[in-house]
This record gives sequence, structure tokens and C-alpha cells, in this order.
Amino acid sequence: MKLKSTILSLSLIALLSCSSPLEVPANREEYIDNAKSNSLLMVSPTVLNYGFVNRFDVIKMPFQMTNLNSSLYKLTSFNFGKDTKFYFENLELPMIIDSKDTPGSIQLFHVRFSSHLLGEFIDTLETNSLTNPKLIVQALVPEVFCKDVSFGSVSLQDSVSQDLLIYNYSSESIFVKDIKFNDEDGVFHCHITEDIEIPQYDESGKPGKVTIYFNSDQEKAYHTSAEITFRGNLQGKMIKNTSLLEAASF
Repeated sequence: MKLKSTILSLSLIALLSCSSPLEVPANREEYIDNAKSNSLLMVSPTVLNYGFVNRFDVIKMPFQMTNLNSSLYKLTSFNFGKDTKFYFENLELPMIIDSKDTPGSIQLFHVRFSSHLLGEFIDTLETNSLTNPKLIVQALVPEVFCKDVSFGSVSLQDSVSQDLLIYNYSSESIFVKDIKFNDEDGVFHCHITEDIEIPQYDESGKPGKVTIYFNSDQEKAYHTSAEITFRGNLQGKMIKNTSLLEAASF
């Protein structure tokens, strides 16, 4: 009788220790939440440098986050440390990032920047209030901003022109003295016979402009830059005095 009782007890223990392969552990949600304390996350790149950004323009840059944990990761918060002008595009939290070595373990995010204020903006993104990983974001909004110029596709030997727009957010007019082109082909030109005034820009006004000409007799794509020399009270002020130029002749 005692032997039968022992066998029955062992059978019950074995039965209770077995579980269905379809059974979801009762602590699954808790296990995901516990990932908050795990810093096995990686962001790439670790710095988003927006460079010079024109006042009021909206620029976005991507970064990706990779879950290196062997478990799911619950992302509950993204926080910038300062009251800056960086913000996320189409972000819905909380979200679950799949475990490592799975397609869903890598998530892509986009951070936008826009400011009506001038100056330098630097901030750090914190994830779930963790010490790591850190994402540094930075942008410069200068007092003088020269736009890039694209001529698009141009027929061979055609002479075309585009305006290089210059936004002057300083407190007084400035003047364009000279423009130098950094291209060896000599396909970009500008005719400056006297200093060109760039008046102070306001929200109801228009930017200053300098006309750039392009002409080529070769089938080629051109990418170069122009450096603008100004005259005026710009000492100690942040300016973007270069403009990227591109054109393709066919």
C-alpha cells in the first residue's frame, strides 16, 4: 500500500511539472517590463548632426535602435533633456521591440528639428530614463543663411540661371562682395560689378538673392560649392556663407 502511494505521488509530481508547448508563461508581461532595467540597447548613429538649418525650416534625420537582449523590450519613453526644438515623427509609445537576432529587433525612428530662434541647439535623448544608450542631437540656426542651388537637368550649351537665396536675420543690411566657385570646370558664373545689398529679413519680406549662371558643353553631373564673402557688421555672428551647387548637362 505504501509503495502504491509513493508511485501515485511521483506520478502527480511528473504530471504537474509538464506544460503544454502552447502555454504562455504567466509572468510574460512582467518579464517584458523588467527589461526597463536592462541597458542592452544600441543606437546608430549615436550623433545626429543637422549642421546649419535655416530658420523655420523643418529637417528630419533617422536613427535606428537595436535590441540586444534575448527577451522582448518594452519601450515606454523617449525624453530630450532640454526644452529644445527636436521632436519625433509618428511615434507611438509604448511599443515592444523584438528580441535580438530577429527582424523586429531593429526599429527605425525619425527626429525632426525646427526653430524660429537663432543659435546653437544641443540635446541628449534618453530612453526609458536609462543611462545608456544616449543619442546626441545638434543643430545650428545662423543669423545669415545661404541656400543651396539646384539647376536640375540642362541641355548642352544652354545657359540657365538660378537665384542663390540669402536670408539675413541680423539687425541690419549686409552686402555680398564676392562669390568664389570651387569647381575646376568653370561652368558656374556670377557677375558682381558692385556690392549687392541683402536687407534684413522679416517674416513678411523676401530673402536677398544673387543670380548664378550655368553653362556646359559636356555631358556630366556637377556638384560643387560656392563661398560668399560679405561686408557688414557680422563680427561674432554665426553665418552659413557656403552654398552647394548641382547641375547635370545632357
